[in-house]
Amino acid sequence: MVTVGTVVALRSAVGGAGATTLAVALAHHLAKRGRRTAVVDLDPYGGLDVVAGLEGAPGPRWPDVDLAALSGADLAQWLPSTSDVAVLSSDLRRAPVPIDADVVAALAHTCDVVVLDAPTAGTDHVLDSISADFECTVLPNTVRAVSVAGQRATGRSRRSHGLVVRSVNGASLYYQLYGDAAKPAVV
Repeated sequence: MVTVGTVVALRSAVGGAGATTLAVALAHHLAKRGRRTAVVDLDPYGGLDVVAGLEGAPGPRWPDVDLAALSGADLAQWLPSTSDVAVLSSDLRRAPVPIDADVVAALAHTCDVVVLDAPTAGTDHVLDSISADFECTVLPNTVRAVSVAGQRATGRSRRSHGLVVRSVNGASLYYQLYGDAAKPAVV
């Protein structure tokens, strides 16, 4: 029997909500608890490696990944890592490349958990092709952000979905799960 890891997708309702920071923090949290974890940047203009502190670290970024040449296990070992978290990010110095859902699937066959950092807009087709087990929208408690999150959630009920709401002033984070996201933890 082939075991497939859990795939968790985080995205921001609006820019600057903190989804990338939460993705890296969640990946570190899971790794500290013994889970083989990878965090993957789905934004072709992202900077996940910067947030993870790996912008200068050697290792492949999205433009370098070729699944025909290596397995998911090889990829997970080859990626830049920090605190036992493999990081696959875009490369801000090179032209963006399309996100390959097969790469995420290969990592899910190797890791216990794959955390996806999805950009604010334009990735519904990518998320649909990846089949995340859980999708979470990160948003500040503003009217605009709540409106955007509500519009995005419409029609996306195939998978468990949660909301992480943070205070606007950034002094504290508080988490509220809505709907079926209140079920026992997926990861």
